[in-house]
Amino acid sequence: MKIIHSPFLCILLLVFACSDKKEVSAADTLYKKAERLYDGGEYEQAFPGFYSAYQAYMTEQKPRDAAYSLVFLAIIQTEKGDFLGSNENLSKALKLSATDETLLTSVYNQFAINHNLLQNHENAVYWYHKALPLTEHQYYKLSIKNNIGIAYLKMGRYATAESLFKEIAGEDAIKDSISFHNRVADNFAYSKFLAGKNNPAEREMLTVLESRKRNGDRYGLTTSYSHLADFYKATDRRRSYEFAGAMHDNARITGNAADQLEALGKMIDAGEAARIKSLFGTYRKLNDSLQNSRNRSRHHFTSVIYEAEKNKADLLSSRNEILTQRLLIVALMIIAGLATVLFLKWRRKQAHKNEIAVRDTQLKYSKKVHDVVANGLYHTMVEIQNAEVLNRHKVLNSIEKLYEESRDIARDDFDTVIEQDFSVRLYEMLESYSSGRHRVLVIGNTWELWRRIAPEVQVEIFYVLRELMVNMKKHSEARTASLLFEETAGGIHIKYTDNGVGISDSAKWKGSGLRNMENRIDKLGGKINFGPNPSGGLITDILIPKN
Repeated sequence: MKIIHSPFLCILLLVFACSDKKEVSAADTLYKKAERLYDGGEYEQAFPGFYSAYQAYMTEQKPRDAAYSLVFLAIIQTEKGDFLGSNENLSKALKLSATDETLLTSVYNQFAINHNLLQNHENAVYWYHKALPLTEHQYYKLSIKNNIGIAYLKMGRYATAESLFKEIAGEDAIKDSISFHNRVADNFAYSKFLAGKNNPAEREMLTVLESRKRNGDRYGLTTSYSHLADFYKATDRRRSYEFAGAMHDNARITGNAADQLEALGKMIDAGEAARIKSLFGTYRKLNDSLQNSRNRSRHHFTSVIYEAEKNKADLLSSRNEILTQRLLIVALMIIAGLATVLFLKWRRKQAHKNEIAVRDTQLKYSKKVHDVVANGLYHTMVEIQNAEVLNRHKVLNSIEKLYEESRDIARDDFDTVIEQDFSVRLYEMLESYSSGRHRVLVIGNTWELWRRIAPEVQVEIFYVLRELMVNMKKHSEARTASLLFEETAGGIHIKYTDNGVGISDSAKWKGSGLRNMENRIDKLGGKINFGPNPSGGLITDILIPKN
C-alpha cells in the first residue's frame, strides 16, 4: 500500500530535521536510520527503528523527540490497518507533546484520520477541529476543512458539507495547487450530487476527471472514478459499472488494496447478474488477503514492542545486579546478627517454660523474622528491580528502615508501631510491586475505611497483604493483580485477584508464608479463603470483623 504523506507529516519531517541539535546522540542515530527506511518505503523495517529511537529518547530524557518517534509509529500502524495500535501510540505522544503546536497538530490530525477509517466520523470531526486553530498556514487550514467536509458527507450532513466546500472553493490559496483545487472541486460537486443537485454536479465532476487525467494525478483519479460510479448508479448502471471498473484498474496501479476492494463492491452493485458471481469471488479473495495482511502487520508491531520492552527490562536488571548483591550481603548480616540476638533472648526468657511455650515462642519470632526481615528485604529488592532510574537515596532509606525494624523486632510492642496514615503506607507498599511486567490495581483503600481500626489490627493486615504481594511476585507468574477494599456490615472485606498460575501451584508457597497469613487472620477473628480465578489465576477473600 502506497503511503500518501499528509501536509502535517511534511511539517513534522521538516521541523524535526531542522531542529537545532549541538551534537548527535545515540537516539538521533537510531531515528535517522529509521527515517531513511521509512522514506524508502520499508515501513515494517522502519517500525522497530522508530520504537528503539523512542526508548532511547526517553532514556536521554527528551520527551519531545520521543513524541516524534511515536507519531511515525502511529502513521505506519494506520497505513497497515492497525488503527487501535496507532491510537495507543498517539495517546502516548499526546502526553509528551506539552505545548508543541506542530506535534499537537500532527497528533490530532492522525487521531482524526484513524477515527474516519474506523467509521467514527463524529470523533474525527472533533479531532480535526482541535487541530485547526494550531496551524497558521492558510493552505493547511483549508486542507483540514476539506477533511472535515468529507467527514460530514459520511455522516449524511450533505448541506453542511456543501456549504463548507463552497467556502473553501472561494479561497485564493487553493489556486496554488492544481491537485488540491481539483480535490476541493470534486468534493464540492459530489456534495451537490448527494444533496440532490445533479445537473451542475455531473458537469463539474467530469471536468475534474479530465484535469486529473491531464496532470497524471493517480490518487485523485481513484476518487473521481468512485464519485462518478456513485453518481450514475441510479440513472445509468452501465456507466456506473465502467467508472467502478476504471477505479479498480487505477487502484491496482497505485497498489491500494482497500480502494480495489471498494471498487469491486461498486462493480457488484452496478454489474449484470452474470458477472456478479465472478466479481464476488474476486472481492472475497482480495478481502481475505487484505485482512490477513493487516493481521500480520498487527502481530509484527506487537512483537516488536514486546521484544523492545523485554530488552529494556533485561538491561535495567543487569545494571541493578551489583547493587542487589550488595544489598543481599548486608541483609544476610542483619539476619545473622538478628538471629543471634533472638536466640539469646529466647534462651534467657524461655528456660523455665515447658516445651509448648518454647514452641509457641519460636513460632512468634519466626513469624516476625519472616514478615519484617525476609518480606521487608524482598520488598526492597522489588522496589530496586522496578525502578527505571535507580535512586540511591531511596534505596539507602529503605535499608535503614529495614535495619530499624529488624533492630526493634524483639520489642513486645513492635506490632503497634505504625505510621499515622495507614492508607498511604499500605498504598505505597502495594504500588511498589507494579512494574513494566506487573501491574497492581488498588481500589477502595481510603482513610475513612481504616479510621476505626485499631493500630495493632492495621499492622496484622499490612503483613498479611505484603506476604500476598511477595508470593504474587515470586510464584504466581501474574501480570496483573487487583485488591478491592470494601466496608460491609460484617467488617472489612478485602478481595485479591490475579491472572497467574492459580491455586493449583499453591504448594510452591513453601515455609511459613501461608501459615503466617492464616494465623494472623485467625488471631483477628477473621476468615481467609484461597480459590481459583475462573478466568485463570488466584482469588483470595479476607474478612476482618469490625470489633
